[in-house]
Amino acid sequence: MKKRTFLNRLKKEIIGRPGDEIEDIVSEYSGYIDDRIKKGLSEEDAVATFGDVSLLAEELSKKKDQ
Repeated sequence: MKKRTFLNRLKKEIIGRPGDEIEDIVSEYSGYIDDRIKKGLSEEDAVATFGDVSLLAEELSKKKDQ
């Protein structure tokens, strides 16, 4: 999956949070992907390190609730 697709899906999955919080999360993961690409991973491989977008969003929701 391409970076933009991943970030768009992540943004849709974490809906319900304040807008600035959503943008912060998306920006953070964009940076993580860029860092992995700089270390030599392809865009798709960098994105794949996060696993399923829905599961990631679920984990982020659990962290928010703690």
